[in-house]
This record gives sequence, C-alpha cells and structure tokens, in this order.
Amino acid sequence: MYRRRVNVSDTFSSMMPPAHEFAQPRCMKFRKNNPMAKFEDRRGLKTTVANRQALEHYDDALQQLLSHRGDPLESINAAIEEDPDFVMAYCVRARCETGMAEGGWTDQLIATVNGAKRAAEKHATDRERMHIDAIEAWANGYFQKSLGFLEIILREHPRDIYALQFAHHMDLNTGNSASLRDRIARALTEYDEATPGYGYVLGMYAFGLEECVEYARAEDTGHKALEFCPDDVWAIHAVAHVYEMQGRHQKGIDWYESREMVWALGNEFATHNWWHVALFNLDLENHQRVLEIFDSSMAGHRAPLQILDASALLWRMHLLNWDVGDRWNSLADRWEQILPNEGFYCFYDCHALMAYVATERHEQIRLILDMLERASLGRNDCAATIHGVGLPVVKGLAAFGNRRYAEATEILSRIRHRGVQLGGSHAQRDFIFLTLIESAIRAKCYDRARAFLSERAARRPSSAHMRRKFAQVSEVLQWDNEA
Repeated sequence: MYRRRVNVSDTFSSMMPPAHEFAQPRCMKFRKNNPMAKFEDRRGLKTTVANRQALEHYDDALQQLLSHRGDPLESINAAIEEDPDFVMAYCVRARCETGMAEGGWTDQLIATVNGAKRAAEKHATDRERMHIDAIEAWANGYFQKSLGFLEIILREHPRDIYALQFAHHMDLNTGNSASLRDRIARALTEYDEATPGYGYVLGMYAFGLEECVEYARAEDTGHKALEFCPDDVWAIHAVAHVYEMQGRHQKGIDWYESREMVWALGNEFATHNWWHVALFNLDLENHQRVLEIFDSSMAGHRAPLQILDASALLWRMHLLNWDVGDRWNSLADRWEQILPNEGFYCFYDCHALMAYVATERHEQIRLILDMLERASLGRNDCAATIHGVGLPVVKGLAAFGNRRYAEATEILSRIRHRGVQLGGSHAQRDFIFLTLIESAIRAKCYDRARAFLSERAARRPSSAHMRRKFAQVSEVLQWDNEA
C-alpha cells in the first residue's frame, strides 16, 4: 500500500498568496508591527527572535543542514522551545520534516506552517514572511513560484544561507543546471573567507559548475571549498561528479578512498556517495565490488532518496544482465511501503517503477501509470513535468519491462534530450540513455543503437562496457553489410 498524503488542495487554497503576488517583487523593509528584538545570526543577518539562545539553536540547525551532519530537526525544535514565535525556525522545521523532493502537505507540515503564520501575524519581516510563501508554493507543487520568492530574498539578503541552499536543492530537483551555477555565483560575491559557511557555498558552486559542464573550474572550486570546510560532503560529491562525467573511474575511486573517514561516517549523504563509488566500479566492471557496496551501504534503508540510489544502481546492473540475486524483491517491497506523495517528484516514481519492472509487479506498474496520467492533468509544475517527460519515461521503462523493445526505443529516443526536466544530476539521469541503448540493441535496431552509442560516447568516452557494446553492434552491422 502506498502512503497517501493529506489532500488539502481546497483547505489550503486560502494559504497561497494571490497569483499576481508571485510575479510582483516585494519591498524588503521591516514592517512596523515588529515589537520583538532582531538579533544578527552568524552571517550578520537580522532575524526576529526572542533571545540569543533560540538563535544559537537555529544557527546550529543551519550548520547541520549545510554539513549534512547531526540532527537539524532536534536543534530547530530546541529553538522553537526557546521561542514559540520564531518564524524562521518554523520555516526550517518545515524543510526538515518533509524531504524537499517528497513534498506535499502532511499533518506535520500543516501544523508547522500554521505555527509560522501565527508567529508572523505578531511580528515578522518581509523576508521572513516570504520564506513562508516559498514553503507554501513548494508544498503545492509550484516550484518556480517558490524559487521566485527565494530569488527576491537572495537579491536583498545574499547571506541568507538557508534560502541559498534551499534554492540550490530546488534547482537540482527541477533540473536547472544554469541556476545551480548562477544562483550561487550571484550570492558568492557577498561572501569571503571570514564568512561562516563560505566553504559550503563554494561547494555548492562547484556542483553548479560541474552540471554546466565546466569540469576544470568545478574540480578546482571543489578542492578550494574543502580547504575551508574539510568535512563538506557536498564538495567531495561535486568533485566526484567531475570524475564520473569525464570517465576518470579509478581517479574517482581513489578520491573517495582517500577521504572515506570524512564522507562515509556520521552524515546523511553517505549512501549517495557510496552510489558514486559503485558507479566507478561498475564502469570498471568490478561486479563483486558493486554488489558489496550495495549490500553494505544501500540494502535496508527506508529513506526515499536512499532507496532511489539503490534502484538506480540495480537498474544499471539489470541493463547489463548482471545477476543480483533477490535484491530487487526486497527493494520493490520497500518502494511499496514508502513511495512518497506520488507525482510530486516524478523522479521517485521512475525509480520505483524500475523495481516493479525488474520484479514483474504488473499491478504496481499499472497503478503508477494510472496515477501519473491523472497527475499530469493538474496545473502546477509537478503536472507539467509529468506531462512533458515523466510519463514518457515511465512508459518507456514499462515497455522495456514487457519486452516491447522497439516501442521503448521509440518513446525514449523522443524524450532523451528532455530528461533534464525530471530533475537530478547528469549522472542520475543517465539511466534514460542507458535504457534507450539497451532497448535498441534488444530490438535489433543496430543502426540506431550505434548512433545512440556514438552520441553518448562523445560525452562520456571511457566506459568499458559501452565500448564493448559499440564493438558488438558495429560487428553485427558489418556482417549485415557483407551479407
């Protein structure tokens, strides 16, 4: 059974600002009804809060979000206990309670947003009120409206590092590579080596540069970020993406091994970094090592992002016909138990479908397809993504699972360059191209398979199994020509 989210589209319609307000910049001045004191946070940003102790807990939560270490929810709850009317603490709690990619209105999120709104009625700045607007827009699936609010905040307050990281992750979830780079660049001029969190901002910038194919600058910036924040797992991950995209597989393994005590322990991002280590080994065809990484670092997790990584890895092995034992079944069971808010972030639905395809769970495949058909009729950004690329991708995966390889080839070939709309990184979205190539080979469309292999090799030339597939396809075509 899927875990259903609270349907509050009507109940909370009044919470959303009028449509024209999304497009209208607001004057970022403190309102007159602000009797409470404003203390400066660690980056000098004036924040409405009752006392410095609450602000310290709040700053601790931001540090934990930036470093992916500790429990930011525990820190932010301590801030609210110190000051029950701390608007920004409620905003951060909203993000902690509901993973950004999971989204949708839950009972928890409703209570937290209501707490923020009640506090804002007593005292809040326009910046703080706009953070509430951004959360509401995001939870209702209006990602670009949410990003619009955050952009206005950052234009006036570039050192609002919470807004910066929030927007950075939303840019990733919406596949906006240029904004991953440029949004950080706009804020970066207001940071220097003395600014708390400067290294983490550089780490975000490194990732944005990598997604914009500026690999040399991304690698240099990632190394610089680690000089200031050696524990920055996001910067380590950004440099790893460079090695992945350049096909420097052994370099990537060495990079991770040399820093394993930093990224593999005590942080929530370890599973995703292990996924990258597994990809490097997969391209080097270290079959046993890939399975070892899966079993030790991915099996058994129940957080959606971690299960997504598990699906992504097993699917790549599935396309290579590698024997993975019964691992797919346990993974599919977990997807059935935790698949979050179907249709909110279609990237999850695609990866759940992989597990259902691999285990031939036809009823679950049908449920996802039907659900996405309905969700595509909506008016928010989630619906647009599903309609434009989400549905074609899941239909292509379903066709592949039903051995309708020619159909899968047709579907995936039409949308292969639009996959960016799904969100995620270049490395994560590679499953679309890999499935397309394998579909064309199994459909015996060898001329198309060679064309797709050539297209991918131009961007990523160092994959051993891709080179072998190219040789096999070319050999078949040569036989055909000789015949």
